[in-house]
Amino acid sequence: YVVMRSQWEADAHQLIFDVGPLGSPVSAGHGHADLLSIQCAAFGEPYLVDPGTFCYTADPLWRNFFRSTRAHSTLTVDGRDQALPAGPFAWQAQPRAQLRRWLSTETFDVAEAEHDAYRDLPGPVVHRRRVLFVKPRYWVVVDELEGAGEHRAELRFQFAPLTVMLDATLWVRALGAGGHALLIRAFATVPLEANIIEGKLAPIQGWISSDYARRRPAPVLVYTTVTRLPVRIVTLLFPVADPGAGPPAVSPLPSDGTGPVGLTFGGGREKILVDRSAIVLERLAG
Repeated sequence: YVVMRSQWEADAHQLIFDVGPLGSPVSAGHGHADLLSIQCAAFGEPYLVDPGTFCYTADPLWRNFFRSTRAHSTLTVDGRDQALPAGPFAWQAQPRAQLRRWLSTETFDVAEAEHDAYRDLPGPVVHRRRVLFVKPRYWVVVDELEGAGEHRAELRFQFAPLTVMLDATLWVRALGAGGHALLIRAFATVPLEANIIEGKLAPIQGWISSDYARRRPAPVLVYTTVTRLPVRIVTLLFPVADPGAGPPAVSPLPSDGTGPVGLTFGGGREKILVDRSAIVLERLAG
């Protein structure tokens, strides 16, 4: 795991980035198909969470959902999970994740990882995720799919049981119990459909389990696009102390043919530049 946090006090912002294997090399029986997933807390409160386990053998349908890719804050391709179950404690195959880069400085943290779970699709697809923490304020998550041909990509963010709203400008606002909020906005040059799903049963979507044998509805944000690859989606996670505060003044930078090459804040006073090999933070003096 990669951990990025603003401080060590109880009200810290924190993000956990899963860059490790599916599980133990023998069977990964307790592992979940959650490669490159994230969890995020702001002001000491959980916003994006791991869904939990719920059960082992009592209900195969629910067992498979809670360990599926679509139950976690990561990305699926063509409706497929990263790994397919072979019984309650095994997988048909174990995809591999690899941490490509980790850098921590006084002003930012950046991590990059990728996995090979979709290498066997017609026209192999590689999912690469980069996470930048601009200390101590916000995160930028960059998802790239490399490959060829047309594919369906679904990018999910699984929330704790919170009130989550999507407005007409496509900003998402999650209201925390402590009187704060997390704002989310995804940017792409391809059409993105955004939906919030909670407590759906067919197919199962929008559930968490914080205790064994107990489950409850919880909202999940799903961005969907059907497009030719390669494609890049840039997502901003922005904590705000005032739950009613407006979103930051942010705009995507022009595309390089794959997607936005970054974000610019406050009329250009701060820029996040993205290419296929790096993320760069630029700030104007003053």
